Amino acid sequence: MARNTKKIDGKVLAEYRKSAKLSQLDLAVILGRSREWVSAIENNEEPSIVVISLDLIQQWMNVCHRRIAAYGQLERAETLKSSILSSILNIFIK
Repeated sequence: MARNTKKIDGKVLAEYRKSAKLSQLDLAVILGRSREWVSAIENNEEPSIVVISLDLIQQWMNVCHRRIAAYGQLERAETLKSSILSSILNIFIK
C-alpha cells in the first residue's frame, strides 16, 4: 500500500505565527516544544512535519488566532486559519 505523503505546508504555519507576532521560541514555550521543533515544522523538515498531530496544529492555530485577533486583525486571522484548514482537508480528501 502506498504511503500518503501529503502534508501541511510549514510555511503557512510560519506565516500564521509571524502574523501573531510570536517568535519561534514564544510559540515553542506555549506549545511545550523546543524552538528547534517549531523551526523544523516551519521548514518542512522530515520527519518533524510528518509527525505533527492534528491536535498540535489546532493548538498552533488557536494560539496564533487569538494573538492576531487581539491585534485587531481578525480578518487576517480568519484568512490564515481558512488556508490551514483547507490544507488539512486536502490531505484527507484527495
